[in-house]
Amino acid sequence: FARVALTCLRKTPKLSVALQTPQGRLSLSEQFMKCAELGIEPDGRRAYLIPYKNEVQLIIDYKGIAELVMRSGKISNIHADKVCENDEFEYNVGMIEKHRIDFKRERGKAYAYYAVVTFKDGTKKCEVMSKDEIDKIRKRSKSANVGPWVTDYDEMAKKTVFRRLSKWLPQ
Repeated sequence: FARVALTCLRKTPKLSVALQTPQGRLSLSEQFMKCAELGIEPDGRRAYLIPYKNEVQLIIDYKGIAELVMRSGKISNIHADKVCENDEFEYNVGMIEKHRIDFKRERGKAYAYYAVVTFKDGTKKCEVMSKDEIDKIRKRSKSANVGPWVTDYDEMAKKTVFRRLSKWLPQ
């Protein structure tokens, strides 16, 4: 745990600012404890410790959430995808009835994204979001016009819908 904390502080020098005030030290130690409780390292892949003013915030990445969900032992599969104009897609009362892709022709523009988990008992839980809903979330992002929202929109959209679905999953 001490090695993880030191590595985190070395990788994110701005965290040392939090060490300069009692409130910051408490905040940093609380976030490290949360990481320890969850068994997730703030390694910049699964979780991040972000300095904000005199406090530190823990952000669990979608990869960390997926790890926690799978670790619950109740989930057998996680899948996220986009739905395009030329795909066959049927969604009915919380269930994806059909998603067929014809890879022999152009799929067209994406208009929705979804994430679905399959529980070990065979039941499924899914979340579907329109492109407009995704874009509203993107607009609230500090990096809406740079980085992965620009270079990898589809992946960010799938991550967004998975994060929404994860609120309903055991972690």
